Amino acid sequence: MFDDSKSSTQWRDLSEAEWEKKVLAEPDDYARIIAASGYPGSLRFRRILEYMLTPLQAKVCARIIWAPIPPDLLAETLGLDVDIVCKTLNDLHIKGLIHPRNFKTGEGYRYRLSTGKLHKSMLSNPKLDTYYPDLAKLWSDFIENEEGEWQCISRLIASDQEQPPQRRILPAWKSLDAGPDRDQIQPWEDQRAIATATELCVEIPCPCRVQIEGSEGKCERTKLDACLLFDREAEYSLSKGIGRKLSKNELLTLMEKASCDGMAGSYLNSRAMPAPTLCYCCDCCCHLWAAMKRHDVPQQHRGWAKSRWQPEADANVCDGCGVCAEKCPWQAIEMSDVNDKPIAVIDPDKCWGCGSCALWCQPEAIVIRCVRPEDWVPEKLPNLHPPKQWMPPRIVGATIEGYLQMKGRL
Repeated sequence: MFDDSKSSTQWRDLSEAEWEKKVLAEPDDYARIIAASGYPGSLRFRRILEYMLTPLQAKVCARIIWAPIPPDLLAETLGLDVDIVCKTLNDLHIKGLIHPRNFKTGEGYRYRLSTGKLHKSMLSNPKLDTYYPDLAKLWSDFIENEEGEWQCISRLIASDQEQPPQRRILPAWKSLDAGPDRDQIQPWEDQRAIATATELCVEIPCPCRVQIEGSEGKCERTKLDACLLFDREAEYSLSKGIGRKLSKNELLTLMEKASCDGMAGSYLNSRAMPAPTLCYCCDCCCHLWAAMKRHDVPQQHRGWAKSRWQPEADANVCDGCGVCAEKCPWQAIEMSDVNDKPIAVIDPDKCWGCGSCALWCQPEAIVIRCVRPEDWVPEKLPNLHPPKQWMPPRIVGATIEGYLQMKGRL
């Protein structure tokens, strides 16, 4: 749902300087925030902001869209008392709209331009449920009708210049340990080693499940939150009073339970230990995963890398129960009749190597094999290829519908 006066063609060919100028020319503070986030004219995004922000909070937020401004200077610019500005900045921080350069000192607040980060920072704060009970429904409306669709299109457009994956699937450690290639397990793919490397771990409410359950839906796989923050990210979350601190034993137990529930561990695609976050995603709640399934985005454009591991099913041991095929989050397993007996057949192209199927297999017909070399996982997070020219952060409105029609996806 877009304001008809906001044609996306008016925005898509602007230079960066022209884009910022056009953002500042928007009629009010809410509209400026919406345009800066890349959805100019989005009435659904506006509903979220108007629901969450007072006019004063929107005014302050709109002044720190691209760069932080010291509170005293911000107060002078807006003609407000500095104490009021400081309180407003703190309220915006708690609500998840802005973040500081230094969370320990509270210096350098600026707006979160990414709607994905806004989604996480708002919905993972359980304190907001009491005061903003309709927030999840508003996010669902925006994601299902605009944001999720755009994320898919951005990946389809990126097919002209394939980007290196920024996240990687982390396999279940018990599956690796029980397999014949256990001697090839590397620390940066071993959940036990990752748990050992972290000094502080915090579990926060999964924003995607909060959104689904707050919209009268239900996760079909788990009751876990299973959204994990490590070290500095964990410390930052605790500073806002969000999250539950986990011991290393609790962390390992959660990792094991998440894998058994068929959750896919999404981890930074590098050998860094620990990465800032580890999200156990599911195909029914994850707003990106569900959208990419809905719009049939090819695997190579989903922004994730497969693990180095691949399950194999022994037809002589398989009892044909079908549990693995029923629960596989990738729909990579089918039951095929072999000599009048149902046998699990794994499609390696569809499989991402999470290893959960080996945990479900009671007769132990499925084992996990290492099928990719160590250099499959880069030492450092690979840089995204810069675009040939600057592009606005989003192309919205009629462009979304037109692009899908052009590709035959509507």
